[in-house]
Amino acid sequence: MTWLIKDISLPSLLAVEDDDGVREALELSLKHLFRIHFSVNAEEALDYLKNGGEADVVTLDICLPGMSGLEAIPEMKKSRPDLPIIVVSAVGDAPTGVKAIKLGAYDYIVKPFMKDEIQQILDHAVESTLLKKKNLSLIREVAERFHPEHLIGISFAIKEVREKILQASSANSPVLITGETGTGKELVAKAIHYSSFHRSGPFIAINCAALPRELIESELFGHEKGAFTGASHQRKGAFEQAQNGTLFLDEIGELEMNVQAKLLRVLEEKKISRIGGTKPIALNVRLISATNKDLTQAIAKGEFRKDLYYRICIFPIHILPLRERKEDIPSLVNYWTQILQKEMGLEILPEFSPTLMDCFKQASWSGNVRELKNILEAMFLSHRKLRPLVLDVLHLPREFRSAVLGFSEKCPNASFLDQGKSFKDILEEHERKMILEALQKTGGKFSETAQILKVTPRILKYRIKKLGIEWKQ
Repeated sequence: MTWLIKDISLPSLLAVEDDDGVREALELSLKHLFRIHFSVNAEEALDYLKNGGEADVVTLDICLPGMSGLEAIPEMKKSRPDLPIIVVSAVGDAPTGVKAIKLGAYDYIVKPFMKDEIQQILDHAVESTLLKKKNLSLIREVAERFHPEHLIGISFAIKEVREKILQASSANSPVLITGETGTGKELVAKAIHYSSFHRSGPFIAINCAALPRELIESELFGHEKGAFTGASHQRKGAFEQAQNGTLFLDEIGELEMNVQAKLLRVLEEKKISRIGGTKPIALNVRLISATNKDLTQAIAKGEFRKDLYYRICIFPIHILPLRERKEDIPSLVNYWTQILQKEMGLEILPEFSPTLMDCFKQASWSGNVRELKNILEAMFLSHRKLRPLVLDVLHLPREFRSAVLGFSEKCPNASFLDQGKSFKDILEEHERKMILEALQKTGGKFSETAQILKVTPRILKYRIKKLGIEWKQ
């Protein structure tokens, strides 16, 4: 059958009705609000849907020749799971209405119905459909943004993290992400969430280090009204808020031992009880934790429960600091430059001199990727009027420049230029002095020297060889 209304801006209605009088009433009531397609039986309507026919909502008569309306509901849901179905019946039979709802119907209406009544139900159903489509679109958009392939870097370490994200996404096991502050632990957690079957649920992030001690249990598990002084209303905790989604506990190593014990019990029983409550609440929550601490050392010191550690560390992911994967720096600089250009409204894309890129590669980046982004943003803010916008070492923030070059701003820069040394020579000269000073301080102890310089033993050994420092381990 053909559409009765051709205005494609209107939502579409599939009306499954064998009564000529009811079809005429529907047409008169709804022709200015919907594009209507009529089917006289369920079989015809199912063929229409299976062949790609348009329908934002369905009105479905219960009593039809052949397959009944109740029999048709699950069949329609197979081809269009999100399609709202309004069941229409000539009998006000409550059990029939309940059965229709249980089978997947959106609502139930009895003939004869008022014009305003059917319009209101259909409007609500269409709004529900459009909202679901919008939410799915937003979920797809966010999922694309946090896709593992968008984790910037070319290093083997980052490629390994991307692979582990995909592995973690296919399961529901707890994940523990470790790494220094600023390495992007929350970004990895979001990538896991939005790549998993939990992506349609919420992503709730809690920084355990930022929660006041007296409120942390309430924040995590919720409380009932009157549970303690100041509990003026019932409150859902982070676990309930994350229902059917993911709970990200950042800096989990900061939790006190008594809270760790309660968290362990929640993970084992998969249910919680609000403070002051007596009724357990079943959970369907994926837990992802993160820390910049060495939890094995915390266990040895009696600061973290071993049983909780093994419960949250079923799938570990470690993110190396930026100084140990400096090959990723050019990619990260390019990525953040493009992002900041849009956010800050820069007319042209900034460029970086080779000397500045060398400086970036030599920096220790104690704040990791977050520090790199902040440095770039500070440079763009201070020098956005440069034409062309080509940035060099002198455009770096003063404190950062001094730290990287290893000398005070009070020292006359001209003396280095007068010596005819390149920027690379200056960096290597000061790096050599720092390493030799540290070796002397530790009496040549390799591991202690690396700790003082805040690098790994592997990086230290590489730099000693690169700089030609005569030293035997």
